[in-house]
Amino acid sequence: MGSVPWGGPAWAELDVTRNCTAFGAYAAWVTTDDNEPPFPTVASFWRAVVPEVNSTQPTSPQIIDWHEWVRLNMTTLARQVADISSCRPELCQAIGSEIDGGLAGFGLLASYGLETILLTIYCTCALLRHFNNRKHRASAPNEAQESPEAVKSGVVSRVNEALRGTTYDLFTTATFLSLGVQATVIYSQVSPIAYRYNSSLQLIVSAFAFYPLATMLPLILNSVRRSWLKGAVLVGLFVIHTAAWVLCTNNAQVDYYHNSNVIGLCPQNHPSQAVVSAAMFTMAAMVWMPPLFGLCLSVVLCFYRCNNRKMWQAKWLKKVAKGAMIMYASFNFICMWGAWIILVVFFSGASWKSEDAWSLGQALALTPWVPVLVELMSILFLGTEVGFVGRLPLEFKVIRITAERILDQLETSHEDFKAEIHVTMNLLLQYLGISRRREISDRAQKIPEFHKRRTAQREQMGEITDGDKVKLINANTDYANSMLQCNDFRKAEPIYKECFHALLKITSEEKDPFAFAKLTHHLAYCSIYHHDFAIAEQLGRKSVDLIKNVGDEHLVLRFQFDLACIMLQGGDHSGALDLHERILADRVRVHGKNSYFTLQSQYAVGPIYFHMQRWDQAELQIGSALKKAEGKPGESFCPDAAVARSKFHLSMILTARNGGKAPEEAQALARESKDVLSRLLVYDEIQGVTEEDTCALFDHLQPVFGGRWTGTRLLKNVS
Repeated sequence: MGSVPWGGPAWAELDVTRNCTAFGAYAAWVTTDDNEPPFPTVASFWRAVVPEVNSTQPTSPQIIDWHEWVRLNMTTLARQVADISSCRPELCQAIGSEIDGGLAGFGLLASYGLETILLTIYCTCALLRHFNNRKHRASAPNEAQESPEAVKSGVVSRVNEALRGTTYDLFTTATFLSLGVQATVIYSQVSPIAYRYNSSLQLIVSAFAFYPLATMLPLILNSVRRSWLKGAVLVGLFVIHTAAWVLCTNNAQVDYYHNSNVIGLCPQNHPSQAVVSAAMFTMAAMVWMPPLFGLCLSVVLCFYRCNNRKMWQAKWLKKVAKGAMIMYASFNFICMWGAWIILVVFFSGASWKSEDAWSLGQALALTPWVPVLVELMSILFLGTEVGFVGRLPLEFKVIRITAERILDQLETSHEDFKAEIHVTMNLLLQYLGISRRREISDRAQKIPEFHKRRTAQREQMGEITDGDKVKLINANTDYANSMLQCNDFRKAEPIYKECFHALLKITSEEKDPFAFAKLTHHLAYCSIYHHDFAIAEQLGRKSVDLIKNVGDEHLVLRFQFDLACIMLQGGDHSGALDLHERILADRVRVHGKNSYFTLQSQYAVGPIYFHMQRWDQAELQIGSALKKAEGKPGESFCPDAAVARSKFHLSMILTARNGGKAPEEAQALARESKDVLSRLLVYDEIQGVTEEDTCALFDHLQPVFGGRWTGTRLLKNVS
């Protein structure tokens, strides 16, 4: 290369230790032909490494000439950088590693770590649950016992429920994270760029995104929940992972040859070829193994028994498929941990720039796990029913049906679980009106039978507790409620009284005001059927006073609503209206204007306004309730029976305002409402009601608590 323009030592003999930072930035540009440093950095480098001549530092024109000379001889000088051992850390820091704040940064590493730990916990608990179940079945194959989960401690059982309840949330989050990573990798690989250096790390990151999903297959494929969606997601993941693998594999090889000098200078900044090759092989194997296995199995079995249906349902075939899936998941589990350890080791040893450490995108890589952790904690601390099932709408039955079918298929009886399901479903179904009345009654009848057997067993063993007695009392109370739903107050009232006296032997009104408030409230309703309105109102007010001690405003408003209904049946229209109006205002404040309970109160004041011939107010309240009930789906929930009654009453209001002649709108409303009446009345028919008392039939459709007694026509037909 001859003499150098600065007249001093050769390029490889410069004393770069005088300013390692400037040398690192300058040599990084020489080596990579990328990120040319600004002139102040260039000047600092040359003034540091070139000795002063006649006590005069190099001038800017001289530095520019030297810099241009370096540009012309960059290829040769880049090879000589390897001979300069000084300031190597600064050089590697300036060159940078494959760590990229736009994708493979510390946020993604933390997200992968959280995913790995969570999935390990889920898999461990699933294995423990599986072995416990096998041990339980082996110890008592023909004997009905409680499930092993039922006898665990509360903390272990709650953790088990939380993990099982959020498995699908974990899979969904991992899927979206994987899709996001693969989309970013593909975009990065196809984007036109002059200098690419991070394909190797992107290949490892892309491979890691697949391993957890494949590990979760045994956890999510053993149920039929959203099977069509899971199939579509898995097919989509197969396609996008294949595309990412092809692009990263090709570009990683190109990058390796293009950046061989850089990799030789700073090997810690780039994943080793062995690691890249391992990721390349395992990702290809894991992505393509399931479809190839299925294809080969299909081809082989086509020649076995003519590919008939029984062949596909053979137990040996199911065992082979299950065993293959478990082995496949196990391999991916090992690959997942191996890839994460490799990433941690690489990130800890590589040089990285501050802008690549954290960014908004890296922080967002952690956010997909927030919903999973929230759901996990809610189930863990609040319980399955409140934390998981409690968010479902009232009419949602999938959880209940699935749970019952699963319990029916198990070898043990699980009567305790079934009883809890019956209780929960009755709480939900009681708002749906007459169409679910028979189902409520059937369920309510099964619950006391179980608790009676359980109580008798515990008495024989000498392990009976007050809690067991209270459960039996609650079960009998619910059974009496189901009879009162059918207006069978003669059978319900003795049960209420028996439960009340049994409860007095266990606790007191001061210690358990809620339990006594319920029974007092129910006895008040029985007094309505006897037309003993003074006693009914007295008991109703007592139940309100008791429920106030609980401190739940929602319950207080419900008990006050029923008290207003009792007052209405006793003929105190003015007092009932005043109380209903106050309840309506409070429910708007507490529940919101579109809630079911607010609409219930709007309807309650409407008939009283109608009775007082206050047509405008009656039409306003019932019309508003009807409009909200038939508004946008999801804003409010109102059963068909309640909507039909509102339509019929609105038709009566419009007819009364029109001088007794029904306008077309009123006729249409009456027809629609009577169609619903005819459809629903068959579930629990009532005899002796005349045409003039059609309102009584609509009241009969409603649940006994909170809706049936907002009118005055029904009582004479059922008492």
